[in-house]
Amino acid sequence: ELSLTLDLLRGLYRSSENDGSGVNIWLNLSSYPAVLLFTAYGIGLTRSQRWKTLHTLLKADWPQVHYEDKKLVSALFLSSWVGGDRAIWNQLEGLEKRKTPLSDHLLQIVAAWKTSFVGVSSEFELIFSRFETLASLAYFEENSEESLEQAYKNQPQQPFCPMPVGRSGWSRSSTEDLIKELQSEVTITSLLQAGFAKNSRRCLELFVENFKRHAHIMQW
Repeated sequence: ELSLTLDLLRGLYRSSENDGSGVNIWLNLSSYPAVLLFTAYGIGLTRSQRWKTLHTLLKADWPQVHYEDKKLVSALFLSSWVGGDRAIWNQLEGLEKRKTPLSDHLLQIVAAWKTSFVGVSSEFELIFSRFETLASLAYFEENSEESLEQAYKNQPQQPFCPMPVGRSGWSRSSTEDLIKELQSEVTITSLLQAGFAKNSRRCLELFVENFKRHAHIMQW
């Protein structure tokens, strides 16, 4: 179903670009249906631990945006999406003071749909956070390992690579669980075999360190 889903995502995204006139904020939000489909499908893949398919989805080639080649994760994931500006989503009722309003909103939406694509699960919020963290990893992979090493050396305390981070960054219990997972040998082997972190253990280690630093800032 991956190729069909990608066709649907690209179709939804292209149709949102047909109307090129209007208020920018509404134009940017017109691809919201594609974000919903991407999020729901990605969570379903995460629930079933189909890591290779999930990685292929996240790194799928995407239609050019402002003449730049992009991967799907760089076009539809949180703040990398054109409609993902935090100030927009802070305007929704109940999300005015949230650190990650879009992430929180998406959790509310997909939680209402969850039985149709993840079955019965008592750990849905952790599954959601696991999906967002792996999407952050796929975004992180866009950088060369050499540039990441250099940035890591030059920035000893602060995050050394920008990347979208969802609610898993400030939810301490999720952060701790996810870091433990990403440092377990079973998870490391599974993710590297699926193509995450460029099949590089060191790249995954750098991601975990960068994720910890983002989380430290978000939890203040």
